[in-house]
Amino acid sequence: MESIEAMDERIRCALRQWGVGLTDNGAARVRQWRVDERHSWRGVAAAASEAWGLNHGSNQLFGRDLCNAAARRLGEDPYNEPWN
Repeated sequence: MESIEAMDERIRCALRQWGVGLTDNGAARVRQWRVDERHSWRGVAAAASEAWGLNHGSNQLFGRDLCNAAARRLGEDPYNEPWN
């Protein structure tokens, strides 16, 4: 199993590749889309792209990376409830 430190670095690298930085407020917004509004990864990507003026559309990998990064930033496990 991947260490927490390795996972965090992989997630940071993925966000850099997408050209996105994630603040505490951004992480809370991603959590709202995924957990409260029950968006899929594609739905999270589409919501973020629209809200933040990005060109990633509903790319599922982008949504997954956002959810992983937001969960980690909020001190939660992206692979367990309430994220999945």
